[in-house]
Amino acid sequence: MISKEICWSYTNTGINIIDNKNNKTIVLDKNGAMIFDLLSKKYDIDNIIINLVNQFGKEFETQIKKDVHSFIQDMRHLEILV
Repeated sequence: MISKEICWSYTNTGINIIDNKNNKTIVLDKNGAMIFDLLSKKYDIDNIIINLVNQFGKEFETQIKKDVHSFIQDMRHLEILV
């Protein structure tokens, strides 16, 4: 979780990001072409982080980096990502 305004939840298929401030939900999942192509194991962590920082603001960059890296580790642990 980043703050009360932005909440992250991890599922076995991806990350749900709830932006309470702007009342919207962003879903980053293994079928989302915008973020991951897990079948071909192509993903660009830096690009994911840049996209999220652009959406949520520079002040969240450190936490976003931690959360994205944690998510990828979780996916590897669950053997969704190799």
